[in-house]
Amino acid sequence: MDLEQHWNTAGDVLNKLPVELLNAIARLCSLSELSSLILSSRRLHEILTTLLYTSIKLYDYGTARTCVRTLSTDPASLSLKRDLSSLIRSFTMNFSHWGLPPFRKTKLARRLERALGRMSGLQHVALTATYFGTSAIFAALVRAAGPTLRSLEFKAEGGDKDADVFAGLLPNLVFPELVSINFPLLGVQPPWIGPFRHILSSRAANVRCLKFDWWEALSLLIEDIDAWPCLEELTLGGKGVPFGERTLGGKIAAFSEFPPAPNLHSLTLLCIPDGDEWPQSIIVARDVFPNLEVLACPYQLLPAFLPDGEHGQRPIRTVRLNQAYYDEDGGEGDFERDVQPEWEDLCEALACIPRSAGPIVDLSFFVNWFDCGDLGDDAVLWSRTLERLAIVVYQDPGRIHAMKDWGQDFFAHTPRLHTFLLSDAPLKASDSSLSFLFADEVRKQHAWLGKWEEHTSALKKVAFSSEFMWQKTESGWGRRKMNASEEDDDDDDDDEEEDGDNSDEADDDIESEGSVAFEQE
Repeated sequence: MDLEQHWNTAGDVLNKLPVELLNAIARLCSLSELSSLILSSRRLHEILTTLLYTSIKLYDYGTARTCVRTLSTDPASLSLKRDLSSLIRSFTMNFSHWGLPPFRKTKLARRLERALGRMSGLQHVALTATYFGTSAIFAALVRAAGPTLRSLEFKAEGGDKDADVFAGLLPNLVFPELVSINFPLLGVQPPWIGPFRHILSSRAANVRCLKFDWWEALSLLIEDIDAWPCLEELTLGGKGVPFGERTLGGKIAAFSEFPPAPNLHSLTLLCIPDGDEWPQSIIVARDVFPNLEVLACPYQLLPAFLPDGEHGQRPIRTVRLNQAYYDEDGGEGDFERDVQPEWEDLCEALACIPRSAGPIVDLSFFVNWFDCGDLGDDAVLWSRTLERLAIVVYQDPGRIHAMKDWGQDFFAHTPRLHTFLLSDAPLKASDSSLSFLFADEVRKQHAWLGKWEEHTSALKKVAFSSEFMWQKTESGWGRRKMNASEEDDDDDDDDEEEDGDNSDEADDDIESEGSVAFEQE
């Protein structure tokens, strides 16, 4: 059989497969493979195009320009006369475009408005690219996707005409399915107060996830809300104590002016201290978030949620301090850039961990530096219940040779700890080639693991940096290389077309939906 006959036979078999099996095969393909598969036959084109457009993620201008141009095209000019925008269920657009000529932004914004205006089945949208949070784009989104939208992330921007647009939009501003709201704002400009307040008030009884980068902005929008009965996740940034009110004793009661959220189980606070008394003077009443299970906050706030001498403590089980994070799959880490907590201060705050009714089993924190010889003595009081511990360190720990004794000094006192992770993310943030001095000392690490397991049988995963992870199997300790995703070095799509073109006539210059050239990240 020659090559042409082979491919013809393979094509015939593929075209005879049932739709369900074709969809299963397509879900295993990369985006580029799926695009090629769609172009291989008319039947596959008709069946799989929906899958190709279900989720769109745009993280650079060139990709966004090509994709949005296709989505905004009149369906009558496409090969199958299909409205591609109506196929989208999830749409994300987030990128910076410094130096981009104004007319390019204007043209992309006009096309985006047209495309969003036809996304009638959209369920999830995250539109945070600067310049595109206009009232016209928001109005197009509301009119098309309001009835189906379940999660909304929108970075609003002001404009002289916003008030006029919203005056006619407010009566029809309805999101019957919306349960997740994220407004990444540093402030709310007057034209947006009415629409955002209307959205929050109308969905207060149903919203499950709420995120504001600046809690002061949120305070302007919730004056008419009495409670959040279904709220489960809350993320707030800003300066000072969130929704705080000074008590008669001079303390600041955090969240005393926040509507009750009895079912909240996850709270993330990205707040900035305001004054020297900020940590010491804060209290959180026992009836505030009584069912809290996951807490991410600056280390100074942890004792306020687990106060000394109180009965019926919150059932907190996961704690993440100062944005500390370790990705066990890729090795990537995160941490708070503005503050480097000292080890002594952290240990003082962590002393409240045994008070949790959880108990706390998952702990991540960021520290400037610590002495390896002090880990056992300092951590024994707060580490007994832990099952997972991640420590993100700003610089190389001291007395590295003391790690060999962690088995008897530390792990012997943590009988449930199965995952222990050290992250060098701060070093790599300044220079990707940097790491801990001991990061590549494989034999030394293996010897340490051998000594540790003499004192614990629970330990299964260990990382000494973000380079690789040790995993214990029946045959012993083995290494797994981290699969951190590589940066996309591709340049933006070429800009030869429309350099001097800012006309509407060029907007519909598109070939077919089979010619889509965009990437999901």
